[in-house]
This record gives sequence, C-alpha cells and structure tokens, in this order.
Amino acid sequence: MVSSDCGFGPVAETMPSALVVVELLAAYHSLLLAVLVGLRRISIPLALMCAVFALHMLVNLGAGFGLMVGPLDVSDAFGLFYGPLFYLFVRGLVYAEGQPRWRDALHGLPGLAVAVFHLPVVAARTFGFVALVIYVLAAFRALRRHRSRSPQLRSDDLSVDLRWVHRSILVFAAVALFDIARSSARAVGQLAWAGDEMLALILIVVVGLLSTMAWRSTLHRQLHGEIEAADQTELANADKAADYQTLFAVIDQVVESRQLWREPRLSLNDVAEACGLHARDVSGAINGVARVSFSDYINAARVDAFDRLLGDPNQRQRALLELAFEVGFNSKSAFNRIYSKLRGRTPTAALRELRSADEAPVSRPES
Repeated sequence: MVSSDCGFGPVAETMPSALVVVELLAAYHSLLLAVLVGLRRISIPLALMCAVFALHMLVNLGAGFGLMVGPLDVSDAFGLFYGPLFYLFVRGLVYAEGQPRWRDALHGLPGLAVAVFHLPVVAARTFGFVALVIYVLAAFRALRRHRSRSPQLRSDDLSVDLRWVHRSILVFAAVALFDIARSSARAVGQLAWAGDEMLALILIVVVGLLSTMAWRSTLHRQLHGEIEAADQTELANADKAADYQTLFAVIDQVVESRQLWREPRLSLNDVAEACGLHARDVSGAINGVARVSFSDYINAARVDAFDRLLGDPNQRQRALLELAFEVGFNSKSAFNRIYSKLRGRTPTAALRELRSADEAPVSRPES
C-alpha cells in the first residue's frame, strides 16, 4: 500500500525531517488504534491491519536509517497482508459469523513466504498486486450481497449501509496508484512532486482512513448491521405465490393495527414474530404482492403516517423532524431521502403547500 523508499540522507546533527516525524506519528497512532479496536473487539482484522501498518512504518524508518538491511528488510512483504486483512474486515461487517477463524491465518502465508525467502522485488510486488485485486473483488462481492439483503431484512437499512466501505476501497486504491507513480518518478529523478513531502501526505491520508474505518465499523456493530447466518438463504419462495395475497392481508393488518412501523429498527423477524409467520413467508408476501422490499414497505407506511400527522392542523406547529421520529424514522437524511422519493417533493415543500392552503382566502358565493 505504501512504498518503502524513505529517501533519508545522513542523520548526523540535523533535525528529523517531516517524513520521519510523520512516520513516527503514523506508527504510534496506528498501534494505538490497533490496541483500542482489538480490546473492544470491534474488528480483529482491522486491528491487525492497523498493527501491520504500524510495523510497516517502523520498518520504513529502520530502512531509512540504514538499520534494516539484508534479511531484516522485509518491506516488500507488507503489501501481501493488506488485501487479505481488508477482505476479512469487510466479511466481518457483512456477516454476523464473519469474524476470523484459525484457518484464516492461511491468508497470511504468502506474505510470510516473501518475508522469509526474500523474493525479487518485481515478483513480490506483482504477486501482491494480483492478490490485492482478487481480495478486493471478493470484498466487493460480499458488499453487494449485504446491499441486496439489508432492505429485505430491516427497515433501517440505510443506517447500516456499507457504501462508506466502497469509498474507502476507492481511496485506498487511489493512494496506492499515486504512491506507485510517485515511486516511479523518484526512481527516474523527477522529484518535483515525488519527494518526501508527498509520501508524508500519503501516510496522513492512510492514517485518516484507518481511523475513519474504525469509527464507522464501531457504529455498524452497535446497530447490528451484519447479516445473520439464517438470513443468508433465499427469502422468497415462489411455490407459495398463490397464498401470498392472504398472507399479505394478515401482515398489512398487523403492521397497521399495532403500528409496528413506529419501531426505528424494525426487522423482518420482528414482523414475522408479530404475525406468527415464518420470516421467509413475510418477505415473500411483501415482495410478491406489494412488489417492494421489506424496507420500502415499512418506510412507505411511515411516510403515510407522517402525512396523516401533517394533515392535522394541530400538529403542523411541531418540528418536521419530531414528527418523523414519531413515525419511526431515526435519521433526518434517511427521512428526507425516502419522503422525497415517495412523494416527489421534500417534507418542507409539503408543509409549505398545506400552510398555503390554510391561508388561502375562502371565496363566498354572491348573494
């Protein structure tokens, strides 16, 4: 992910360069992050990724000062650890049972082999690049599965959306490509933009990304955004399509009469339990009859309830967000997005139209 060239000159009586300071701070911050993430069991792969990055920085420093030479210079091996760890990190976010197991240690064997046998630089980096592409594709596959499943399993799917992981992958890829270009330019002597300052900037970006990933994954775990093993099978059952009309009538009646949509984190299993049905049947009935996902079905009921409140003149003096929370939304952005999608206008515009109608003069027939 980050090249090992440090470009240090002699270090006699000079002050430490900006790059040395940044690498020391990056190593310290990443190691501290690894300890915090590991102790809180937020994500073991992320904790290992932070620890590997910290060790990478220390090896870079040792190489820059001439302390890591010969068999001690294992800089090229680090690139083979980031891909597997990132994939295991994503797997843990997607699946409740996705935390690493002992056999997952096999993913680290290629990196250990490069460190022990000191493969040629070109071979090590080529193998690392191919492995990184494979692991990133596997991570995207898991993310796609989460994105397709979450709306079928819970009504607050936007709160556990993992698009931030997609953005993290893209930023990491951009950083890696930029660092490769910087290293190549440095090798041919084009140092105008390829000096230590650029490498220091890259390290700052990486540390920021690791910190962001730790924060967002903490929130994701708190909301239990992972898919349970029981929910990984197909939810719909086409063989029961003939019964779905009857089932949907029961589901719709229970959801409305008990106002289940008021629960912000309402899940498919919650509705199934309330209806005395199997989650697969509830999902199949909603998908087959309403032709929408579970999330869209519940959020449509919330929007209908919100409009009923807004239609009451006594409720219009309350804050829109307060009304939104009352009907089960737990995020302003999600509420605005869903309402605008279903109604074709913002909640503010809807309120403005109602108030304009209230203030419009009533024409009286001429006597």
